[in-house]
Amino acid sequence: MFTILLEKKDFLQKKLREKGIETNQVHFRNDKYSVYKEFAGKEHLKGCDEFCSKMTNIPVGWWLTEEDRVKIVNVVNAY
Repeated sequence: MFTILLEKKDFLQKKLREKGIETNQVHFRNDKYSVYKEFAGKEHLKGCDEFCSKMTNIPVGWWLTEEDRVKIVNVVNAY
């Protein structure tokens, strides 16, 4: 997956899924894991909040065909 930042990530994710292209959040903030519970809420992480609100991922990898790549690029560019 390749991470991109978008103002309206839900809109692009919906368009990608409509075209059969998987998209999801691959990485999660460390401070959300229970092992860090005692530190959670100690400090507001505005930059992390903003990044996570805009983060979406598109597939990349050797398994994608040229047709797959063109399809993904076309949907993203139409956004």
